[in-house]
Amino acid sequence: RALLLDSTYRPVGVANWQRAICLDLMDKADVLEYYEQSVRSVQLEYFLPAVLRVRRHRGTSRHTQVVTLNRANVMLRDRYSCQYCGSSRELTIDHVVPQSKGGGNTWSNLVACCASCNSKKGDKSLEQLRWKLRQQPK
Repeated sequence: RALLLDSTYRPVGVANWQRAICLDLMDKADVLEYYEQSVRSVQLEYFLPAVLRVRRHRGTSRHTQVVTLNRANVMLRDRYSCQYCGSSRELTIDHVVPQSKGGGNTWSNLVACCASCNSKKGDKSLEQLRWKLRQQPK
């Protein structure tokens, strides 16, 4: 077994000897320590890696996770309630700044909205209607 370290030398896992040799041969890791044992192929002898520093670790930390922007996640964020009146019936997605006025499909511009409020709002801004959001989208 070989210990795998990330680029900051923190342990990220353990690999078997075959995987450790492959990481070394494909230049995906730097070997920091070797065991005294070796394995032989027909032409070459390889010492078994004991500790490797992986150059690019593909794991995701909880600080770098990206949540996909889609209807289900917007509804979940807004707790399945209209952000204008609080209703939970006939929910749709509304653009706070209308697309016709330059509003895009971003987390801060999309909210859950009931069909009634969505039709009343149309392509008007919140200031024009004197409406307020129940919670700021983020």
